[in-house]
Amino acid sequence: MFGTYRALLAILVVVLHYANFNFIGQYAVFGFFVLSGYLMTFIMQNNYGYSPQGIVGYAVNRFLRIYPLYWFSCAVAALILLILGPVHTTQINHLFAFPQTGTAWLRNIFLYLEFNGPTTFIGPAWALTVELFFYLCIGLGLSRSRKITLIWFLLSVVYTGYMIVSGADFMRRYATFGAASLPFATGALIYHLRGDLKVRFPLLFNLAYVPPLLFSLLLINHAVMLKSGLAASLGFYSNFAICVLMVISLMERKELPLISRSLDNALGDLSYPMYLIHYPLGFLFLYIYRQAGIEFTTTGPVTFLLFFPPLLAVSWGMAVGIERRVEILRSAVKTKLNA
Repeated sequence: MFGTYRALLAILVVVLHYANFNFIGQYAVFGFFVLSGYLMTFIMQNNYGYSPQGIVGYAVNRFLRIYPLYWFSCAVAALILLILGPVHTTQINHLFAFPQTGTAWLRNIFLYLEFNGPTTFIGPAWALTVELFFYLCIGLGLSRSRKITLIWFLLSVVYTGYMIVSGADFMRRYATFGAASLPFATGALIYHLRGDLKVRFPLLFNLAYVPPLLFSLLLINHAVMLKSGLAASLGFYSNFAICVLMVISLMERKELPLISRSLDNALGDLSYPMYLIHYPLGFLFLYIYRQAGIEFTTTGPVTFLLFFPPLLAVSWGMAVGIERRVEILRSAVKTKLNA
């Protein structure tokens, strides 16, 4: 039952950009990283294995999962840039523009991006670069055994501690490969410790309302830490701890209160398209509303409420029109692998 969790995290990223809620999107990204560490380890252990054939199958399916929707979103972004022109885009965000060099084009096409780096079609896509790096590491065996994963986790803890003690700024503790190592390693370790965790913390697995309570706690943690000025320090790591508990509470859960498995799957299908397309569409929405005489001087809750319904419709169209068709190819890869 991870679909609802993924969708809620994607919405938090949208809230960051549309409603300008500081740090809530950054909190969500680390929540994605924990989940990815768990899921990638799970599928390598249970679906693919570490033979050459298994690694190739895993790599092909990761490619099909990430790139088709990403390239479609880039094409939409390029079209929006052509329609609106730099006058209506760079004045809002100077990073949303056509790449200026051949290298920059290649970085955008093949997803080798950095946080607040050169111009990008999809601003939040830097996190996908991080995801792809750890997908590769996990596919090559970084979380193959409990022992290896534990060593990875401990090294990540030490490095995170070093960054905190040395006074590293928030961006270094958030938007780098070294920073992301901790949530990915933690997610992988959750997989290997899942049996022990179920015995030691039965309430996380058995009480129906634990996941919604934990998600509420994520929002409360954000509000409290933002008000106290600790959102980039204590709040960031307490959010990480809550996300860890969320993944543990959901990993063997068959249902959620008021959410069926089919609804959970449908919500999960919306998460990736929403994460990708909300950034370029935001510029288009802003332009359309301005042409209609509705002037926005800044992002905020009203902006989010006006922009979110059409974003949801476009994300649904991408999920149905593209992702479900790509899923047929992914299923064929799995079938051929198991033949």
